[in-house]
Amino acid sequence: MKKVISILISVFLLSLMAVGVFASEMGTRPSTTPVMDSFDPTGLMEASEQAQLEEKYAKAYYFLTDKILSSEAVIEYMTVNYPSVDISSIEEYKNELNEIRNELSTETDFVILKNEIKELVEMQKDFLHDILLDNAVAISDIKNAIEDFKEASTEDDDTKEAWGEARANAIYAKAAVMLGALESFSAGAESILGDDATDELNALIEEIDAKVDELAIAAENFEDKETIKGIANEVKNIVKEAKEESKDIREQMHKRDFSRPTPKPSSE
Repeated sequence: MKKVISILISVFLLSLMAVGVFASEMGTRPSTTPVMDSFDPTGLMEASEQAQLEEKYAKAYYFLTDKILSSEAVIEYMTVNYPSVDISSIEEYKNELNEIRNELSTETDFVILKNEIKELVEMQKDFLHDILLDNAVAISDIKNAIEDFKEASTEDDDTKEAWGEARANAIYAKAAVMLGALESFSAGAESILGDDATDELNALIEEIDAKVDELAIAAENFEDKETIKGIANEVKNIVKEAKEESKDIREQMHKRDFSRPTPKPSSE
C-alpha cells in the first residue's frame, strides 16, 4: 500500500492517543470514583503494541512476496525468450529476498529492514535496466509478463489479505485502549452522578466505536486515501467531543465530592 495511506492511518492512531489524557486524568479523579474491574490498561496497551508489530510483519511479508513474484516472472520470461542471456543477478536477488522473508518475524527491526530492502531493490533495478537495454528487451513486455504471472498466482492475494486483516486488527487494538478508558470513566461517573449524567458521553462512545469499525474495514479493504482520511477525521472530531464531555463530567464529580461534609476526627 502506498506510504501515504499508512501515514493517514498513523495520524488517526495518534488522535486515539487522546486516551493518555483520559487515563492520566482518571488517575486524579476523586477517590470515591470506582474503576471497572474489567479495564486493564496495561494489557490493552501490550495487545495494541503486539497488533502493530503484527501489522508491520504482514506488510513486510506482502511487500517481499510481491517482489519475489516479480523476480520469478522476469526469470521465467527471460529463460523462455532469451535463454542465452545471463540472468544470474536476478536469481541472486530473488534468493536474497527469500532469505529475508524466511527470517522475518514480529521481532524484526523494521526500520533497518526497510532500508535494507530499499537498497536491494534499487540495486536490482539498475541491474535489470542494463540487462534489458543490452539485449533490446522491451520494458512493456517485462511489465506484461509480471502482470500475467501475478494474476496466475494467488500468493500475493493471500499475503495482501493477511496484511489487510492485520491493519484492521491494529486499529481495533489501538482503539480498545481509548474505549476501555472512556467506558471505565463513564461507569465510575454513573455510580456518583447517576445514569443520566453520562448519556451524552455514552452516545459519543458508541459513535467512536462505530467509526473505528468503519475505519478498520476501510483499511482492511485498502480503500482509497481520501476515504480513509475522511473517516479518520470523523473519528478525531468525535474523540475531541468525548474529551470535552468527560471534562464537564469530571468537574461535576469534583463538585459532588467537595460538597460532602468532612468527617470529624474521632474523640477517642
